[in-house]
Amino acid sequence: MPSLRSAPRHSAGALALAAAAACAVYANAVRNGYALDDEYIVLRNPLVHGLGRVGELLGSAYWPNSDELYRPVTLLSFAGEWALFGDAPGIFHATNVLLHAVVSLLVAGLVLRL
Repeated sequence: MPSLRSAPRHSAGALALAAAAACAVYANAVRNGYALDDEYIVLRNPLVHGLGRVGELLGSAYWPNSDELYRPVTLLSFAGEWALFGDAPGIFHATNVLLHAVVSLLVAGLVLRL
C-alpha cells in the first residue's frame, strides 16, 4: 500500500504524463497554416484582427454573417492573439495545444481525486 508521502509524487507524474500526451498528440499542428474554418473565423473576420472592436466582437456570432453560435471568449482570445502576434497561424495553433494540455491536466486531476 502506498504511503501518503508518495501519493503527491505519483500524482505529479500522472499529471505530467497527461500534459505531455496532450502536447505530443497535437504539437504537429503548430507548424501548419490556417485550416478549414480558420479561414472564415480568423483570417476573413476583421473583428478578430486586433482589440479595437471588442465591443462589437462580444456581441457578434462565432461564424461571420450568422447568428447560430455564440463563443465570445474564443473570439476574444483570437483578437488578443492577433493583437500581440499578428497573422501568425502557428501562434493560434500553439495556444490551442496549450489549452488542450491545461484541460487534460484538469481532467487528470479530477480523475486522481475520485
